[in-house]
Amino acid sequence: MLRIVLGFFPWVLYSILMGMSIQRETIILITLASACLLGYKELKKRFVLPWSTVIFFLLLLALNFFFPYTLLLKHGNLLSNSALAALSWLSLVFRRPFTLQYAREQTAKEIWELPGFFRSNQIITAVWAGSFTVCAGASFLHIYANLSDALYQTASYIPLGFAVWFTMKFPDWYRQRKIDRLIQISEEAQKSNFFLKGHFAPVTKELDQTNLPIEGELPKDLFGVYMRNGPNPVFAPFSYTFPFDGDGMVHAVYIRDGHASFRNRFIETDQLQVERRLGKAVYGGVDCPFIREPGLLLPEDPTLPVKLGRFIHVIRHANKYIALHEANPAYEINAHLETVGPWNPTQSKIPISVNPHPRLDPATGELYLISYDLDRPIVTYHVLDAKGKLLREGTIDVPHCYMIHDFVLTKNYFILFLCPVVIDKLGGAKGKHMFNWESQLETQIALVSRANPSGPILWMQSEPFFTFHFANAYETEHEIKIDYVRYPKFTMKNNELDPGHLYRTTIDLRQRRCSHRQIDDRNVEYPRINESKNASLYRYAYIPSNLIDKNNVDVFNAIMKYDLKSDQALTHEFGAEYEVGEAVFVPKPHATEEDDGYLMLFACHRPTHRTDFFLLDARHISAKPIARVSLPQRVPHGLHGSWMAGPW
Repeated sequence: MLRIVLGFFPWVLYSILMGMSIQRETIILITLASACLLGYKELKKRFVLPWSTVIFFLLLLALNFFFPYTLLLKHGNLLSNSALAALSWLSLVFRRPFTLQYAREQTAKEIWELPGFFRSNQIITAVWAGSFTVCAGASFLHIYANLSDALYQTASYIPLGFAVWFTMKFPDWYRQRKIDRLIQISEEAQKSNFFLKGHFAPVTKELDQTNLPIEGELPKDLFGVYMRNGPNPVFAPFSYTFPFDGDGMVHAVYIRDGHASFRNRFIETDQLQVERRLGKAVYGGVDCPFIREPGLLLPEDPTLPVKLGRFIHVIRHANKYIALHEANPAYEINAHLETVGPWNPTQSKIPISVNPHPRLDPATGELYLISYDLDRPIVTYHVLDAKGKLLREGTIDVPHCYMIHDFVLTKNYFILFLCPVVIDKLGGAKGKHMFNWESQLETQIALVSRANPSGPILWMQSEPFFTFHFANAYETEHEIKIDYVRYPKFTMKNNELDPGHLYRTTIDLRQRRCSHRQIDDRNVEYPRINESKNASLYRYAYIPSNLIDKNNVDVFNAIMKYDLKSDQALTHEFGAEYEVGEAVFVPKPHATEEDDGYLMLFACHRPTHRTDFFLLDARHISAKPIARVSLPQRVPHGLHGSWMAGPW
């Protein structure tokens, strides 16, 4: 706003000086000098207003030699107001409203692409054009119709004052009007949102219940807690895209001496606490990234327009229980699921951002964390030792701002798959998405040395594809094997995803090339392994699958145990009555075989709308469950979890 006012200053100065007993050449030269000095930066950038100002006063200087002083003095304001009106109207005719250049100077480049940005500047410029037209009309009437000085002054200053006030107030009002409309449309869409219904529907009760009913028998030597995280909006959301939005809720089953108890708690983030205070959803989601009624926020309240619920994963490291989100600081909770606050392992001023899938090297106890950046084409990494102390950190330059949900670790490398999903933070405001599939780009694979992460990166190129989750990776003498769930493309809507299949990528380190092989044709997701085999040669992956409807990517009804040595799979089928989630492997005490352990998971029973906790024998996965624990309330479909051996 200040730059626009300064842009008009030479015109105001000219009007003032015309009323003084100064030679007209001097008046024009002073005005020209002020225009050049005040508009120097804008003149270099070819702004319309300062260049029009300079050209006008140069023409006026030329006219000075042909017309008497009294004639120019009498018509000075009429000429200047008419010129400004003409400038404003012409800038609209040629679709270059003069205020647009000033607005771009004060806003981030991505804002320029928003549909209301150009339109609001057209309106503001039209207001200035109308104001100058009224001023020109007042000058004309003052000269030729003997309009009184009082009316002339009133008709001259009120329109200009209104234009200044309008320029200050209108952009925020107009933007909020557009936002309110987008929120209204998004809120209406949630009424038919598949992921707010059925077994995806959120629950609101936080429970504590002991001595849960058990069918079968929980092993007496099983001592610990199974925690699983998931998105669970507290208040009816006006934007909800599963699995990218929501509040975090951790559901936990505590097992000891053959008994089981249940507890669930929300992760009390700063955004959730604001919404609790206001009693409604305030923060939007990735498809509608806005704040509803921002005037209700206090100065200390967070202003990020997207809800960050810390609902994707929950792990334990260095005796810290950590609830993870995507490319943002994690939250620490305790063993009883009470929220501690933002997790800050580096004790930095601002807690580090991390992705939901850290990778632990069981041989060293090192925990590798990565995070992509929403604004810059970089990936950050942090390495913590077994006690949670920072060992290494740094950044990796990448070609674009990619979404990288997961990564994988081997003995000598950590490996990133840069699939062509590119971030546009304001995509929702432009009718697009925050994460966009760019099929013209390749998938790039980065092999980063664990010993020297800042050294040269080994890059591989591949055809475009997408992956959310890896099972594992390991090195042989000259190759790296990477197993993961692969999709032919990416979409923001789960129910529009093509089925994901288990794939293996083999990287030939001598030839520096990669090849891909589809291992199985069943629809799968959420692969897990025996974590003691992470980053090393392994044999088994445990993966939910849908054996009844192979094209349904939203729900699963079986757990597949895939033998990667024989390329054969065994399954535990729950039947059409159950919908199951991720299965976590828990090794038995003193186990000697990779699959000597249990699988833990939640399964929703369709007919009764209840959720059961199942314990399966991983060695004999097709056998009857070891135990089925009835939970006191339905657990909505969620994402990832972990087994934390006791004590807690």
